[in-house]
Amino acid sequence: MKFNLISAIFVLFLSQTLFANLDTERLDSLESALKNFTSSDTSEKHLDLIYDLGYEWFGNLEDYNKAKFYFQQLKELATLSNNTFYIFEAEALLGDIHYWLSDFPSAIEYYLSSIEKGQKVSTAEDSAYIFRQLGYVYYNIGNLEKAYDYYLSSLKIGERIQSKAIIGHFHYADALLDMEQNKLPSALQKLKKALAIAEELESYYDISDCTAVIGEVYHSMDSLELAIIYKEKSLKMDIEGESQYGIAYCY
Repeated sequence: MKFNLISAIFVLFLSQTLFANLDTERLDSLESALKNFTSSDTSEKHLDLIYDLGYEWFGNLEDYNKAKFYFQQLKELATLSNNTFYIFEAEALLGDIHYWLSDFPSAIEYYLSSIEKGQKVSTAEDSAYIFRQLGYVYYNIGNLEKAYDYYLSSLKIGERIQSKAIIGHFHYADALLDMEQNKLPSALQKLKKALAIAEELESYYDISDCTAVIGEVYHSMDSLELAIIYKEKSLKMDIEGESQYGIAYCY
């Protein structure tokens, strides 16, 4: 069946509207529950609720400043109660928020602090993620050597715990460094490795990301026909991904 872009965009609009309403209802419920606690309450239930509110604003509604308010509050209360897990979570997420706000010095500070604070509570996957994020921060400020060092730290964890996902993410990140240095054939090779792993793991977002960046590489190599094929494939996946999510919700 021929891909109908107009129809797909309409479905995407409807699904986004539906989920915006759903997110608002959940947010109202969380904020209502918050009224049952004093602002200085350091109980686990209060910390759970603040975490959920912060994550709602960050992950679903993408209001990073609102999310920052809740995660800073979480960090303060967790510090008062010596809750190491939530100190780690708050600092790692504050690192993410400052990354998305392009406040890279603050992102570095929070990520490094989260590594230190999370030594006893973080998983190997957590550490690999934070190292990779630090790599992305340094990539964005143009320090490619330091970016690669952090990507490599993430890869070593992935190899140690035999995580294909972490190894795939390394190939993707390493390809971005090659692209920055105009090493396009090398970047393409690494992206295709990352794509193969993502397809094996059926990781939808990683498949979409790899496909889109492969399109960018082909465009830079003046292979316009292949660039269009990969870009259209990525766009179609993104739109269909949203509609499938909406269908799953309806059922």
